[in-house]
Amino acid sequence: MKGSPDTGLVRLAQGGDKDAFTELFTRYEGRIFGYVYRMVGNRAWAEDIAQDAFIRAHQQLGRLGPPHDFKSWVYRIAGNLAVDSLRRHKTEVPLPDWDAGETAAPEPADQRRDGDPERQAQASDVRNAVWRALHELSDNYRRVLVLRELEGLSYTEIAAAAAMSLGNVRVTLHRARRQFRDLYGLQVMVEEGKRECHELDELLSAFADGELDRGGRKRVKDHIASCPQCERKQRDLLQVSSLLGLLVPAFPPPTLRASFQARLADAPPPPSPPVRLGGVGQGGGSGGGGPIRAAMPPWVQVLAAGGAIVFVGVLALSAFLALRSGFPGGFEDPPTPTPTPLPVPQATATPEEPTVTPSPSPTPGPQVGFWASDETVQAGGCVAIQWYTYGAEQVYFDGNEVAGSGSLYICPCDDHLYTLDVVLPDGSHDVRQITVDVLGECIVDTPTPTPIPDQQPPPAPQLMRPKDDALLSCGSTVTLEWNGVDDPSGIAGYYVRLQEEVSGRPPDSWQWGPIGGTEKTVTVTCGTRYSWVVWAEDGAGNVGSGSESWRFSVQGG
Repeated sequence: MKGSPDTGLVRLAQGGDKDAFTELFTRYEGRIFGYVYRMVGNRAWAEDIAQDAFIRAHQQLGRLGPPHDFKSWVYRIAGNLAVDSLRRHKTEVPLPDWDAGETAAPEPADQRRDGDPERQAQASDVRNAVWRALHELSDNYRRVLVLRELEGLSYTEIAAAAAMSLGNVRVTLHRARRQFRDLYGLQVMVEEGKRECHELDELLSAFADGELDRGGRKRVKDHIASCPQCERKQRDLLQVSSLLGLLVPAFPPPTLRASFQARLADAPPPPSPPVRLGGVGQGGGSGGGGPIRAAMPPWVQVLAAGGAIVFVGVLALSAFLALRSGFPGGFEDPPTPTPTPLPVPQATATPEEPTVTPSPSPTPGPQVGFWASDETVQAGGCVAIQWYTYGAEQVYFDGNEVAGSGSLYICPCDDHLYTLDVVLPDGSHDVRQITVDVLGECIVDTPTPTPIPDQQPPPAPQLMRPKDDALLSCGSTVTLEWNGVDDPSGIAGYYVRLQEEVSGRPPDSWQWGPIGGTEKTVTVTCGTRYSWVVWAEDGAGNVGSGSESWRFSVQGG
């Protein structure tokens, strides 16, 4: 059953097979919980809504007709529940609660315990700012942005999950990205007296997502080549995707599965899919009743049509007579049905049985996620490759070491196999691969893939000479040496700080940089003790953390 497609599992579940629906739950519990958590910003709340979404999907499964797209359907149910709950209960922007649940926030692979605390604090500040900007968006904007950037859904899947047309998805997603950019502070003000270019607008987002045809891609590329404003907008939109990729993954709590299974065990089987005569099928679209109508002999169809006309005439005559006679013996007003309010997800678990009390809550083992926004793309179109890891030692994308969580926008011209190699704590490797198939051939002027802006600081240099706590003979100068470091953007230079260690007065200190080499000769005073530190700046302007602080003493004259 684990290898069965969603379509087969849906049909089995519609027939009352709860094991089949449990398999559907297993496939999507992590993604639905993460989606709802990004929407509402609270783990307990997200757990209740995710559980209710799957229970509601089970009870309404008979309504799901061909093509039995369970994925988009359960995303739609969960999103609607989340938005309804936010409108009823949300009073302020939710803050990150990564440490409030049963697991701590996953750390990127390059932020281990022996990493630089200052760098970890800076990364946490960025994630908090991204989180707040995300939750200052309207519910509708946040929904499409999360579905695209964090869940990796295509425009067609977003249209089904959010009940939008494809054109509306394109416009809404572009506006959501622009509003996020402004809230986060990426907006670059247009110079006074100049009007902002609106020729492309939402086409820029669709271009970055690989959702345009060949003619649309060429139009965008030709315009960007001659419009600095739109070229800047395109860079900003790509940076929005990069920033959202910094959010740590949200794993479902262990109690979600136990509570769902308890409720599913007591739930009645879903109603059978309705069999409809006429032109409406199971999925609510047209064409589902064609075979049944075709099976009717012509004389049956004629009689059915004639009977319908007679029935409508009788109803009209009865209504007319009732009106003229002041309703004696006529139709009574039917009682107005009282709508049953939908259950509102609460912040506490709904079911009381069975009681699940993890003590203590288990810490999840290493986890890896690796996916592409599309696995088939037109030549010259772009695709987002995204990954996240938890508990990893090192992560390599196509042979290059990368952060534990991230994304890349790639515009391939040929079929390509992308590989994520994750080194686990026990030394073993978890290797994931994705093949992106390319349709057609790239046009001659296809640009090289737009790189994601380098926001990763270079590593700290390692000091070499003089050794820590060295005692040097009295002299007028000392040469400080350190090992060079590498960075994808290149190294623009190094900075050196030298400071006296004295008592009874403020110490003197000196700083030099940027320095092109890996050594610096400095003037010293005999009978003085010094400390020194070195840090690097890369070609993108990122300044790394400082090296260890070493000390040396100069003998008295």
